[in-house]
Amino acid sequence: MPNWPRLSFPRIPIERMFAIIATTVSVCALVLSFYQANLARQQQYASVWPYLMISTTNVPPDRKTPQFSIELDNKGVGPASIERYDIAYKGHHFSNESDYVAYLKKEGRLVNDTTSYFQRSALWKGRVISAGEQSHWFLMRGPLARFAESAFSETKVTIRFKSIYGETWEYRSDAEEMVVKVAD
Repeated sequence: MPNWPRLSFPRIPIERMFAIIATTVSVCALVLSFYQANLARQQQYASVWPYLMISTTNVPPDRKTPQFSIELDNKGVGPASIERYDIAYKGHHFSNESDYVAYLKKEGRLVNDTTSYFQRSALWKGRVISAGEQSHWFLMRGPLARFAESAFSETKVTIRFKSIYGETWEYRSDAEEMVVKVAD
């Protein structure tokens, strides 16, 4: 049988070994605490996530007069605070609804039309859309409604909004993923 050299380990006092074990356990507990705090923060942010969507309808209540409405819905679980929005149509950008509708009237040769009806619920910086809230952003009846419905397919809407924790999101009507988080 070969004569192997005998390995010798340094002797560590038992107090030092317990101190090393206690320090290792403390560091692991600290790392775990940070991980749990991060998970709790993510859950807290997700519990108030706003999710704005735009939908359109064209069914008039009387089934006779053409009607077109654009609804702004918050399908999320938290309120959305509007930061800014932009309406783009054929290379023109509009910062408010009235200018957009005035341009549609001009393009559709409906400037002097007295039979059309237009109602809006304005967006502005700081407006809060509650969770589950649905509002008619635009409501149009008459010839304007018919023209606006066909023009809306060429209209791009961008709405930037924040959650109550300051996370910034953006709705883009022309994007594949309509609601995206914006890096702050």
